Amino acid sequence: MADILMSRQHVRDMKRDIKVGMVSGRAPEAGAAARTAALKLLDRSIAFGHCRLAVIRFLVAAEVGAGITLDRVRYREDAVVKCNDASLSQSFSAALKRIFVFPPADTL
Repeated sequence: MADILMSRQHVRDMKRDIKVGMVSGRAPEAGAAARTAALKLLDRSIAFGHCRLAVIRFLVAAEVGAGITLDRVRYREDAVVKCNDASLSQSFSAALKRIFVFPPADTL
């Protein structure tokens, strides 16, 4: 619970970490920081019940190569349905295809 209770500045800092980590030619530590930040923001959105934002953060986490677990995928599937947004649904489906071409046993 403590991980989701953070200041606006902390959220901004994590969003900045993600942007830095997405730049090609980044240092390995920047990529690791981006993946960590993406998952923390994703879990925060889930905890607060922000379905649309959670789907967007899922897409970002997928883009930076963060570890996407089956629980996170299932939550996003439910969130996509609740949001009733065709564009988000298409983006979510495309992200799943990119991530899980050959899914590991513990993910979808």
